[in-house]
Amino acid sequence: MQQLRTTIAVALFCSFFASTTLANAQEPPRMSQHGTVSQTITGTTITVEYDRPTARGRDLKGQDIIHFGRFWTPGANWATTVEVDGSFKVEGHELGAGKYSIWMIPGDDEWTVVFSEDDRVFHTRTPDQNKEAARFTVASVEGPEMDALTFYFPEVTGHRTTLNFHWGHFVVPIRFEVSPWPMAALTDEDLARYVGSYTDPRGNAVTVTNVGGVLEISGLSFLGGDSSQLIPKGHHTFNFGNVIDGELRGIWLPRFELAFVMENGDVSAIEMWGSGILRQTIPRN
Repeated sequence: MQQLRTTIAVALFCSFFASTTLANAQEPPRMSQHGTVSQTITGTTITVEYDRPTARGRDLKGQDIIHFGRFWTPGANWATTVEVDGSFKVEGHELGAGKYSIWMIPGDDEWTVVFSEDDRVFHTRTPDQNKEAARFTVASVEGPEMDALTFYFPEVTGHRTTLNFHWGHFVVPIRFEVSPWPMAALTDEDLARYVGSYTDPRGNAVTVTNVGGVLEISGLSFLGGDSSQLIPKGHHTFNFGNVIDGELRGIWLPRFELAFVMENGDVSAIEMWGSGILRQTIPRN
């Protein structure tokens, strides 16, 4: 009995010690809690890191929470930063890969935005003017009320995206752009060579057409009756994707490929293969 009591006492002590250690390891909430948001466009990742103050019913402009007409970082504590892992353009200004702090001078209709290479600055100070990388103005727009200061990416198209700053009803959109994916151009001779009618092993008709200089394939069973554009990848090899106004918007099923089989300079068949799909040959009619 004494041994049982000792065992129970030790177990209770260990449980209390473990729960106390866990409680001590947990940080208390901050008034402006930390947040991050990121977006990848054409292999380049943009990451915003910031602390998020809340309005809590305050008049952001009237109570000078947002410093209109003065230098201000859109966040709290340490200055908000944007880190990009490749060269990029922001509102037309070319910048190299790296981490930048963001600063703003709010106005009634337009806000001045500054990207600074001085990326570790407390919000009550101003960055080194000699490290200013870009300065531009953008028109602010009115949005729905947002209690917590927020950054988000509402638009992503190909090699472009928009980063929105949003607090209260103030919204400031900032446009980013990276180099487009270098899509290989096909000659008229290549296009004519691939265009034609094919028949899959089940007897279904497969058609390749030239639509404004872009190959389009239809009739493939896994497309469910839809068509897809073919994006050049290598010698007679293609991915399935989407091109709008000559710009590649995206590759879908990147591990799924299609190739035109050449015999004596002419296309004799289509071959397809990919992850989880058996290699398939579709002869030309």
